Amino acid sequence: MHLVAPGTRCPAEQNTDLHPKSTPTPPTDDDDSSSGGSSTGGASSGTVTPGAYCSTSGATGIGKTNGKLYTCKGPGQKRWRL
Repeated sequence: MHLVAPGTRCPAEQNTDLHPKSTPTPPTDDDDSSSGGSSTGGASSGTVTPGAYCSTSGATGIGKTNGKLYTCKGPGQKRWRL
């Protein structure tokens, strides 16, 4: 059984998602202290500078100037890479 909010019509098609997931927006942190090259050990590092050195493999961050998702990885020295 699936319920809709009072006053809301039932969807026209069966198996319609009643609560679609929203698209996350990248953080709007303009503080230069968070755009450094290293991670503090968390899964997400906020905004990062692409190509800068990082320390935690697998950490992710949003590129400060382009909003793309970067990951801390090699080969060789770990850096923020697409």
